[in-house]
Amino acid sequence: MKTKVRGGCREKRQRWGNFILSKTGVLFLMLTLSAVCVETYAQKRVNLQVTNQPLLRVLDVLQEQSGFSFLFSSEDVKGVENVTVNLKDVSLEEALKQVLKGTPLHYEINNGVVVFQKKIVPQRTAQLKNKEIIGWVTDRKKIPLEGVNVVVKGRNIGTTTNKEGKFGLQFATLNDFVLEFSFLGMKKQEVKYAGRDTIRVIMDDEVHEMEEVTVVSTGYQKID
Repeated sequence: MKTKVRGGCREKRQRWGNFILSKTGVLFLMLTLSAVCVETYAQKRVNLQVTNQPLLRVLDVLQEQSGFSFLFSSEDVKGVENVTVNLKDVSLEEALKQVLKGTPLHYEINNGVVVFQKKIVPQRTAQLKNKEIIGWVTDRKKIPLEGVNVVVKGRNIGTTTNKEGKFGLQFATLNDFVLEFSFLGMKKQEVKYAGRDTIRVIMDDEVHEMEEVTVVSTGYQKID
């Protein structure tokens, strides 16, 4: 950490070190001196004209002109280059705002000390939209099918239809997914999501064709 400590209001406080004061007097004195310091700091004006200079050099100039103590990590400021500003008779705060514009740093001023820190940038997380799907499942005769399994393909998410053939699913998803419908005695069916949140599905009977059977006489006869 790099810091420079200067005099100013601190020197005024030290002059009172030889006096013995009551607790009330000490408190009053501290409040009075703090108010004087704040007023003095507010009156500080600086001039700054730099072109393509590193931030470290610019902060040194501002520290010299203002008399404030600057506290910062060299690691935080050494990568900031090419600072260009032209300021005349402005407050220290205005100068700092212009100098730090576009950098990852921010500052705080407290009793004549300027502390510089990196801004905390919250990490963005991918947020999945909450998808709600409802639908009805019937057979070819438009009879509701109860107990149909409805599953999001490739994911451990599913439900079954009620006695009205209705189902509902609510889950976080991407835009593309497939619903699988399965029911005993019916052909399994897949429906790709096409942007509609209401789905009607008609399932077909699963017909098993009997293989042709040829009966060949062997010439044997059962005798009781």
